[in-house]
Amino acid sequence: CDYGNVTILVTDTNDAPRFVIHDPSCAVYENVPVNTTIMNASNYDKQCIITAYDEDVSDTLTWSITRNSDYMFGIKRATGAIYMVKSPNYEFLDTYTIEVTITDTAGATDSIEVSITVLNVNEQVTLSYQTLYVDENSASGTVVGSPTTYDVDADSTFTYR
Repeated sequence: CDYGNVTILVTDTNDAPRFVIHDPSCAVYENVPVNTTIMNASNYDKQCIITAYDEDVSDTLTWSITRNSDYMFGIKRATGAIYMVKSPNYEFLDTYTIEVTITDTAGATDSIEVSITVLNVNEQVTLSYQTLYVDENSASGTVVGSPTTYDVDADSTFTYR
């Protein structure tokens, strides 16, 4: 029986990038200015960054939004930080779902859905008066009119003093 050495060369192939968390959720207060970075839904002090990794450490990763409801959101291509392209309005829509895609240098991708909740804030009430007239010497407590009040927040109760 003859014996010999065999050399096997293993060629590295590209590994696709992968997202670190599954079912990520983020939050943003309504009426924030354009370009505001949105928050992590479980920790409002932190930015909502959709973290990914690639076993090919030399690959450069690029983030993009591939499904964007009403084009409300943008993403920093080098970091994955999500920001507002338009100011959100809780009374119009309080939850969005976008799709974020990560691409490596070789073009391999992974995608994930991100849920974004719009948090309600108490907005300023609009109060207006028409010109009101009352006869001189009218009795105390005479009703001369009432203000017109409008609040975009549902279920508002108004108290006048």
